[in-house]
Amino acid sequence: LQSQGHEVAGVYLKLYEMRMNANADLPSAANGRELGDPCWAQEMRDAARVAAHLGIPFEVWDVTEDYKTRVLANFYSEYAAGRTPNPDVLCNSEIKFGVGLERALKMGYDYVATGHYARLQEVTGGYKKLPEVTLWAAVDDNKDQSYFLWRLTQEQLRHVMFPIGEYTKPQVREMAAKFGLHNAEKKDSQGVCFLGK
Repeated sequence: LQSQGHEVAGVYLKLYEMRMNANADLPSAANGRELGDPCWAQEMRDAARVAAHLGIPFEVWDVTEDYKTRVLANFYSEYAAGRTPNPDVLCNSEIKFGVGLERALKMGYDYVATGHYARLQEVTGGYKKLPEVTLWAAVDDNKDQSYFLWRLTQEQLRHVMFPIGEYTKPQVREMAAKFGLHNAEKKDSQGVCFLGK
């Protein structure tokens, strides 16, 4: 985005933190359990280091309370009911492109760009008078994350950019190495970090 002339700032959304009684106000399925390893701290340090390397401003926004009420409470209650919840879907619509996007827009930012492997396309014509933004799968079928974004609204999609959706993971790693980023070969993150190992 910088090389395309965009003014860029970095933000890390702190979603959770391990502490005693962190789940005291969650449904009974979660009571008495601590949140998982504080893997957010290393992720935040990596993001800060990349921002410093690129020479862009960087902030940490603490959204732990929103995450607890809008994502974790649903996750625990659905799991306790015998269903298989997907916290990433809610996190994207409620937190990253909900609370996070709202805050970014209030601060004067035009867009939120993330590293999701997905693409957007503006569609006009037909019976629609206003352009519509459609969500497309990423070029890299192995890394596509568009299915995690299905709840995003038109208003949210109008203020979002997915700059790596046109590339494969190996191409993204090559670009990261070319830009001198320390985490170019970092292992992919998978799993539910807030539950621990």
